[in-house]
Amino acid sequence: MFSGRAKIAIVLLVTLVYRATSNMLQTSVPLYAKYVLHASDFTVSLIVAIADVAAILSLLYLGYSSIRVGKTIFLSLALTSICLPLFLVTSNILSLALVNLFVTFCIGTLSPLLLTAIVLVDAPGTHARNLTIFSAVLSLSLVLSPIYQSVLLAATNENLISSMLFFAPLVGAAAALFFVMRSDDRLSVARGKFEVVFVKDLSYWAGILAYESFSLPFIAILTFGGIFAKNSFGASYGAIEALFTVFFLTSLIVRVLLVKFSSTNELVMALSFSVMVIGLFLVGFSSSMWMLAFGLVLLGYSHGVAYPIGARHIADAVPREKLVAAFTVCTLIDDSISLVATPALGLIAQFFGLSLLFLAIEAPSIVIGAAYILIMRRIRRRNE
Repeated sequence: MFSGRAKIAIVLLVTLVYRATSNMLQTSVPLYAKYVLHASDFTVSLIVAIADVAAILSLLYLGYSSIRVGKTIFLSLALTSICLPLFLVTSNILSLALVNLFVTFCIGTLSPLLLTAIVLVDAPGTHARNLTIFSAVLSLSLVLSPIYQSVLLAATNENLISSMLFFAPLVGAAAALFFVMRSDDRLSVARGKFEVVFVKDLSYWAGILAYESFSLPFIAILTFGGIFAKNSFGASYGAIEALFTVFFLTSLIVRVLLVKFSSTNELVMALSFSVMVIGLFLVGFSSSMWMLAFGLVLLGYSHGVAYPIGARHIADAVPREKLVAAFTVCTLIDDSISLVATPALGLIAQFFGLSLLFLAIEAPSIVIGAAYILIMRRIRRRNE
């Protein structure tokens, strides 16, 4: 029914909507909990952690059921569009946590499935370029999401919940668009037996480490970045969305540039680790919105590098028929780290302040970076 390029375009458009919506949830739910429901920093982190539990449950569903990629993507989008309006009834912390949990469960399957779809819908041998374009579209969605929400906030007199609800029609349109592709031959193949033999491959773990190299800073920025800007500098919701736009725009530019590079570049990753350390330092010690914005620009580079290089490693290490399992395990690891790290960061924020929170994640981020470099050296020696 569709050409290969048309299928790729549909997957990328759906990805744009999915990631814009999930980013809205990751940034707006903490702000709503903190400033509308007056939750403490630690309580905010628990709400986010509960959503991580839902994400993990959705991934376990992928692991223990015989799903079909196309139909599951469509159902996840449809359910998400139906459930988003439930935020209207979140008048207390408990109701917010429950609605966020349910919406996250619905949307939680989409990351590994869309990653798999972008590989499956095109010919073998094209995945490196497609995955980098996919990553660039993810960054584009993260730029457009706060811009779209800023416009909505201006139109609704800074009404956070109203701005969140306007994402539901976009997800519904994406579900309708993917409905026509749900039974595509390449996407209708069942996942089959969930085997994880690929975890023995060092290249797969290089991908995991690259992917996770920015996980802790990303958790801190999404969960507490807006709170930090509002507490420290009195930023409005619109100004907070502008800061997120600066961060994600830098990431987008980096990923667009990476499209021209077909192979993993260790120098790019090494630079990412160095820039990340400086960026976290600037954010932690920021004395103005401008200094905070500059720190986020540097961190945007690291965010732009981590995901596409990690995805390339994984796609290179794993057969196409095992991609759902490979990306599901990767996302499961990511969500598990978030589940543990978010409350821990919340405790640091609660008792030691948000500045120290950004400085505290320097050390574990450096350890992950060092582990990546060591594994890449072992792979290089093995291939010599």
